[in-house]
Amino acid sequence: MFGQQLLLQRLNETCGNENVNVFSTSRREQDIAVVLTGLADYEVAYQNDKVDDSRVHVEHYLKVDPDLSKWDDKRKSIIIASLTSKLKGM
Repeated sequence: MFGQQLLLQRLNETCGNENVNVFSTSRREQDIAVVLTGLADYEVAYQNDKVDDSRVHVEHYLKVDPDLSKWDDKRKSIIIASLTSKLKGM
């Protein structure tokens, strides 16, 4: 097994562990969707090149994480800016 199939198999095996967080973006391909649909806690489905997936992911965890959600808005803004400033939506 090589490439995409191996990656999908490893994701499927690894994501069974509750202590694993995975953030991924991809084209909407059927074989990818089949594997990831059962693993995802949530999905951000956008088909717009201008959407900043990394920002959406960081903002989500700042809202839902029991510890991070307690932080003030100024600190959260600094975290968002620091983690996403150089990613350009990657």
